[in-house]
Amino acid sequence: MRNYLLLGRTGVGKSSFINTVFGEDVTEISDFEACTKVVHHYVYDTPLGNICFIDTLAEDEDRKTDEDYLSLIKENVDFQSLYAVLYVSRLDERR
Repeated sequence: MRNYLLLGRTGVGKSSFINTVFGEDVTEISDFEACTKVVHHYVYDTPLGNICFIDTLAEDEDRKTDEDYLSLIKENVDFQSLYAVLYVSRLDERR
């Protein structure tokens, strides 16, 4: 199985991307607040084999919060099994 880790700031569309790939609402999304509170693994069956999208969380609050989220990701992701890391950002973001 190919594992894809999705990274990016809160609200950029990581969960929406997963819903688009699956063609149905498998993740909760919101236009107004962050929905992803834990690391989720979503397995998608394809004719060429299974793939897994790993939905992560991130905030831009402070260094302590960032470190807590990174620790949570490290606890729930086997980095040796990753096929690729996808960084998701907004198209209209300038930085």
